[in-house]
Amino acid sequence: GLRAASILVGRPLDDRPAVRLSPELLDRCAGTYRDAAGDDWIVARKDDHLLLTAGPLNGEAWPSSETSFFFRDAVRTLRFSAGADGTVEGMEIDEKAGPAEMAVRVKN
Repeated sequence: GLRAASILVGRPLDDRPAVRLSPELLDRCAGTYRDAAGDDWIVARKDDHLLLTAGPLNGEAWPSSETSFFFRDAVRTLRFSAGADGTVEGMEIDEKAGPAEMAVRVKN
């Protein structure tokens, strides 16, 4: 099946169910984030989940909680952090290889 095929090509398949979040919660996370290298990570809401674009890379991120998102086709976790007023200010990109990368929301 599909799982066997994904293991063969070395691409893990994360098929856990996603948590359902309101459009408002998803929209809170949408925006442009810049990492330490100056690269931009663009997050947009797509229906009931998020779409992440960073250069040629893009992927769909599914909620596992209000602040944490996972990818079905990659070992990558996004964790959003909010300030005291609830505004999302940063995003941690954890690809399990080495330290997680921090990206700060760019005011746009």
